[in-house]
Amino acid sequence: MTNADKLEENAVADAQRLIAQMTEIRKESYLSQKELASMMGLSSHGNITLIEQGKSYPRLDRFLKILGALGYTLEIQKK
Repeated sequence: MTNADKLEENAVADAQRLIAQMTEIRKESYLSQKELASMMGLSSHGNITLIEQGKSYPRLDRFLKILGALGYTLEIQKK
């Protein structure tokens, strides 16, 4: 496995972890996917569903918008 492959594998794992945390935050906030989508100004919760099912990865701006709607932000930390 090349270094680039390892980086890609780590990036996917990090994205999955962040999405799992986002999903847990939504559920702990007692928000449905539809309610979250509405808070974001979306007419459908389809994108939220696809993201939470791991069938789609959001662009960074969309992910930050979801976190903002949930009252969270994202920080970068050195490993």
